[in-house]
Amino acid sequence: MIIIGIDGGGTKTRCAVYNEKQVLLSEVETGTAKVSIVGLEKSAHRITHLMKEAIALAGKTGERIAMAIIGLSGVWLMEEGKVLQDEIGNLTDQYGLSIERIRVVSDVAIGLEGALQGGAGIMLIAGTGAIAVGKTSEGSLVRCGGWGITFGDEGSGAWIGREGLRAVCKALDGRGTSTSLVSAIAEIIPDFDTDNPRTLVMAYNNKVFDEGVICPIVVQCADAGDAVCGAIVDTAVAELFGVVDGLRTKHFASEENVPVVLLGGLNESPTRVHRLLVAKLVSSGFRVQPQLLSAVEGARDLGMKLIGAYPL
Repeated sequence: MIIIGIDGGGTKTRCAVYNEKQVLLSEVETGTAKVSIVGLEKSAHRITHLMKEAIALAGKTGERIAMAIIGLSGVWLMEEGKVLQDEIGNLTDQYGLSIERIRVVSDVAIGLEGALQGGAGIMLIAGTGAIAVGKTSEGSLVRCGGWGITFGDEGSGAWIGREGLRAVCKALDGRGTSTSLVSAIAEIIPDFDTDNPRTLVMAYNNKVFDEGVICPIVVQCADAGDAVCGAIVDTAVAELFGVVDGLRTKHFASEENVPVVLLGGLNESPTRVHRLLVAKLVSSGFRVQPQLLSAVEGARDLGMKLIGAYPL
């Protein structure tokens, strides 16, 4: 029995082939297949081609694949996954693939399955965006946040960067507190002339930088003692805690020591954001634990459950 697991994020797509004993047979990678970035048709072709490449590398060309489970960024509703699922299904013959079942789910679903190894708990992803997802003891998938920067994503990297830029504009206008962030940004963005502040807007509009570039500078300035950046980071921590605590209040109210796994760029190094967030979670009764399995391994395990090889 052969299982394919795919982790499709906003920048890259990983595909792994496993046998019934969970042994990894091959793994390949390509660019993003996110539909909102590359379009439905290109996404389907990219994923199908990647599966063909992985199967060939595993030496399983021509064999029947029991399940391909694809976790893709931007998918949440069942209807969204079904559209891409059908599109990929229509391409398998063209690519010479024989796959019994194809399932497209959210990349969050496979990430959660891997992070908690199928158990109940909460996973907070704090990178460019911010979302908390959980699996209840009854097996329901629940979420809080993840609305995107236009509607929310408070505490995320994009939000921190945006708040930093707002603070810089206020400081340049003289209507806000002075901050070392102004000179720190000027050092890495040569197009920004502090004597001609509108050059910052021009550089942004010309895509010289975005909020994601500004976020680590805000955090660095906060770590160095800048009060304005420190306040932004402190607010970000409170917002990130809020999405986790919101899930607990709504879906885990009767449980103690709810496990939480922290993922995403803001949690990859011991910055002030990560340190303060861990401290706040622990002091509030959460049990912070490391990620147990990768997202692509989570896809594998979810696939095994869906075909009945594992108990749900």
